[in-house]
Amino acid sequence: VDAQEDPRLAEALALAERDAELGAWLRHQRLGFHAARAAFRQVPVPPDLADRILAARNTLRPEFRPRPNSARVFALAAGLLAMGLAAVWLAFLRPAPTPTGDLATFRSRMVRAVLREYRMDIVTNDLAAVRGFLGAHEAPADFQLPPRLAALPITGGGLLSWQGRQVSMVCLDGGQRGTFFLFVTPSNTLRPYPAEAPTLAQVSRLGTVAWSGAGRTFVLAAELDPAVLREFL
Repeated sequence: VDAQEDPRLAEALALAERDAELGAWLRHQRLGFHAARAAFRQVPVPPDLADRILAARNTLRPEFRPRPNSARVFALAAGLLAMGLAAVWLAFLRPAPTPTGDLATFRSRMVRAVLREYRMDIVTNDLAAVRGFLGAHEAPADFQLPPRLAALPITGGGLLSWQGRQVSMVCLDGGQRGTFFLFVTPSNTLRPYPAEAPTLAQVSRLGTVAWSGAGRTFVLAAELDPAVLREFL
């Protein structure tokens, strides 16, 4: 069927040209369709097949008259089938779009994760060992700590997840200030891309300060006022 004569088919084909995944799917379906048609054409038809079918149904044999537009009807049916399959694929099979992952959402999820279940995957006072553990699990490990933060004793680390990626958690001993939690994720996992300037926020009972640099975004959290945490940067 001519796409110019059917606006719905033209719209479906235009969508396939714009969407790489849909275009690849449609090409795959066409190849399968042509392969199936070629295979059916190679199947030999018994010369008495029509007589046997009609005799089994006990009906009169109609006079066969070829339809001049049979090819067009077949093409139209194939086009409608492709459109229907494309609609089903778009509605049900295509993965749901990834939700926008902004800094506020990331910060909230990390803080609430440790408030809900504080657990370290590695307990050690050796930062190099923590980096080795994080790197072995494909989490960010090549980050630099601000001098005042780096002066705090390390107690361990762990793994969290965000947007299908591993997030590094480093735990530090703040003495009378309690435990400091540092979360590190690649900045490109956040939309919009976060600014480098520190931002302060209170999340539940933890104060937080977030900043970015060298392709990494950091969130520092503790049971302190966010302004106090900012002094460790």
